[in-house]
Amino acid sequence: DVFTYSAVEGDLLTALDEPNSIVLTEHAAEKYFGKEHGIVGKTLSISGSWWTNGDYKVTAVIKNVPSTSHFKFDFLINTYHLLQNDFYKASNGTSTEGNFVTYIELDRNTDIKEVQDKMPRFVEKYQGQELKEIEGKATLLLQPITDIHLMPGYNLEMSPTINVNTLYFFVVVSILIILLAWINYINLSTAGATERRKEVGIKKTIGAYRRQLVAQFMAESFLTHFISAILAIYVAYLLLPALGEILDKELSLDFHSRTLWISMLVFIFIGSFIAGAYPSFILSSFKPITALTGINDKASQPFTLRQVLVVFQFSISIIILASMFVVTRQLGFMQNRNKGFNSEKMLIVKGPGLTSEMGSDSKLLFLKSQLKNLAYVENVASSDAIPGAGYNWGTGMRKNRTGIEENKNGEVVFVDPDFINTYGMNLLSGNGWDIEKPDQKQSILINERALRTFGFDDDGHAVGEKLIIGNDTFEIHGVLKDYHWSSLKSPIAPYVLASNEICGKYLSIHLQNADLKEAIFQIERLYSTTFPDKPFEYYFLDEFFNRQYKADQQFHRVVSLSALLSIIIASLGLWGLASFTIEQKTKEISIRKVLGASSQNILLLLSRGFLKLIIIASVITLPIIIYGINKWLDNFAYKIDLSLDLYIFPIATLTLIAISTVASSTIKATLINPSDHLKTE
Repeated sequence: DVFTYSAVEGDLLTALDEPNSIVLTEHAAEKYFGKEHGIVGKTLSISGSWWTNGDYKVTAVIKNVPSTSHFKFDFLINTYHLLQNDFYKASNGTSTEGNFVTYIELDRNTDIKEVQDKMPRFVEKYQGQELKEIEGKATLLLQPITDIHLMPGYNLEMSPTINVNTLYFFVVVSILIILLAWINYINLSTAGATERRKEVGIKKTIGAYRRQLVAQFMAESFLTHFISAILAIYVAYLLLPALGEILDKELSLDFHSRTLWISMLVFIFIGSFIAGAYPSFILSSFKPITALTGINDKASQPFTLRQVLVVFQFSISIIILASMFVVTRQLGFMQNRNKGFNSEKMLIVKGPGLTSEMGSDSKLLFLKSQLKNLAYVENVASSDAIPGAGYNWGTGMRKNRTGIEENKNGEVVFVDPDFINTYGMNLLSGNGWDIEKPDQKQSILINERALRTFGFDDDGHAVGEKLIIGNDTFEIHGVLKDYHWSSLKSPIAPYVLASNEICGKYLSIHLQNADLKEAIFQIERLYSTTFPDKPFEYYFLDEFFNRQYKADQQFHRVVSLSALLSIIIASLGLWGLASFTIEQKTKEISIRKVLGASSQNILLLLSRGFLKLIIIASVITLPIIIYGINKWLDNFAYKIDLSLDLYIFPIATLTLIAISTVASSTIKATLINPSDHLKTE
């Protein structure tokens, strides 16, 4: 009733009326029932979870949730079933009270602020007494669902579809690239002003007014921009699938959107004015006598402005190039940094879930022993969480014999005794687990960050001490060297590894150097034999862990493409200016060649001015680059060290490109026959 999903099969108005009903997306329906139609009324069995075990009747299939949505799912289940669950009732709801997000559909005329102001009284009415007893506080906040697209949701809401800062960056880079193109237009128009001086002189002689000439040149600018905009929309339409693949987003152009066309028209008019105004006024300012004779030609006066614009152009290119270098370096640093555990050739297989049901624990132990016997397998461990996939229990912890006010947040992961060896973790003190010893079943391993967080003197003294986690007390059996369980964007958290004989959610299989295809085939065969009713799903940990950097990888690709585009545009402008300069200096070059100048001398002559502009641009952009790099790197808990090469490489790269561009134009100058240009002198 609140959301707007479309049914492929079934009636959405009644689909979740029955307690054990389930709604599937098209993707989930195809995964579990194949491509057959008419699955409404069929049964889907769910197992391996405390909350949702049981048989469910399929009552509807809906279209896949769009990739642009923040709210993604495969199934919809009636909450009633959860509330009747024995485990939920036994916990009195306390272990799941934070698992729900509430959506409220307000009347269109409702004042949201008024509703927000009523929330404290609402909380007091239903939870006031309970909160007083535990000296707690609860605040209910409202957030428009459309805001979640660009901003993090409150509390346990899903992640934003796209980070707003990334969107701002795309907009800024787009504007900078367009500015580069506009600068090219202005520079080449003013540089070629002398070529049109006779046209201006003749038109003024026969009575043309300056405003008419300005209108002519502005019309030329508008026509150029209009044709460019049409071509841009067409090219953008063709390239959207490729760009969508880079960003992992479904991109589309809505040609029925008035906003699109109004925006394009506004941009065309603004661009036409910005790029065409100055050249128009320069061209129309020529006096007829000077325009026709070339005496006291003032067309060269705008060169100072061209220098300013070229400096600005070089500055933009240097900033975008520097961004690309820094993002590349930081991304490589995060992906290649030692995580504190072995992730190479670590195959992750999704386990059957809960191991307490139907003898699954013994089956899983048997499967684990069988996997260890495979020639391809070096070691196997089970766990209820893996690196890069969160933790099992986040709660307050404190050192034994301290008050509850000393509680600090920590994160618990349940693993089996082979986990440490399988992942090659470094144990600083204590020993690994021996699950056969009863006294070790309530023992834990902590990392160095937990050691410092909970106030232990050193790793040696911590072994044998006790840690209160929630309402239970555990003995510290060993201290592990810090490891990056999550991405390097976040600081290492206090982690606790708690031992279980076997865990049902994940199997971590460390493969030896072998035929991976054959190894996976053998593993799948054993898994399917042991759990014939469970789907075999697997992936490699390295690839999975690096998905945490997916947004950064996309950001890197966009920055790289932007850098390439900016260099191409700047090079085209530089090539045009260099070609024009050569045309203006043909007689000077001819004289120098007669006097014995070499090709290198001529190249130095022509490139010297541009090199000066690059140096000026480098000086201007240096503080901007330093500030920008530091600001961006502040988003990462672990980051690269700032070094001189981060500033030198972009400048050196642009300098090399500039010299190459000028050199390509200079080849024409070196082939000049002096007699062709000096025979009339």
